[in-house]
Amino acid sequence: MIHNVTEGLGIAAPAAEEGVSPSVARLTALTLIAGGPAILGAWTGGFVANDVLAILFFGAAAGAAFEVVAEVVRYVMRRDPEGLRSGVAVGGFLAGIVIMYATGLIAG
Repeated sequence: MIHNVTEGLGIAAPAAEEGVSPSVARLTALTLIAGGPAILGAWTGGFVANDVLAILFFGAAAGAAFEVVAEVVRYVMRRDPEGLRSGVAVGGFLAGIVIMYATGLIAG
């Protein structure tokens, strides 16, 4: 679950960039948008065994993961003149891989 922290940062960073602290209502709404589908998917997957739904949900999950990657790439390209070739971006990517691997070993 540690790797999910980055998804929260992806939602919180643009909100913090505006220079105004977001309200509790806005943070609650963003939390429901980010976490609601996961809860609904877990319940549906726990109670319904259907190959068509599995394909549909895995496809939606893959699309959502690709969208997160596309948004992060756009964000890095806007923030860093060197884009994805900068040492910071490459170092962050490699650190992420190492941390994900290490937490995978812990979870075991």
